[in-house]
Amino acid sequence: MPRVFLMRQVHVAETDEQAHAQARQFIASREGGAVPVGGGPIAKTRIGWGTHQRGMGRDSERPDDKQRGEVMRQAATSYEFNIEQGLALVGSPETIIRQLEAGKAKIGYDIFCGNFAIGKMPDDMTKESIRLFGEKVVPAFKA
Repeated sequence: MPRVFLMRQVHVAETDEQAHAQARQFIASREGGAVPVGGGPIAKTRIGWGTHQRGMGRDSERPDDKQRGEVMRQAATSYEFNIEQGLALVGSPETIIRQLEAGKAKIGYDIFCGNFAIGKMPDDMTKESIRLFGEKVVPAFKA
């Protein structure tokens, strides 16, 4: 049985440079249609994202809740933050393989789910990323 499930935004292109040039327009970009990080239904719950008291009372002052709120704030506005923190995987197939292997060693996830439809990314770009992932990344993880 899986112990840890991880989902990340993923964009694969032939080269790292091409992948970053394409993905930068959409990850953490309101203009690129990025879904607001830290928004949506969770933001309206008692727990929220740890960014405001919102009924959390003194729990909102806990260091882990404050840190979670800061991560959500930065992830919503900074492409570099998403890449540096491993919140989005972007690169050539070889780079994505290395990132997945490093993440698996560090976190220990058993199931990885990629979100390839990032913001308003054009369908043809998304489909090419999925094709590259399926043809060049997935085979690296077959036992």
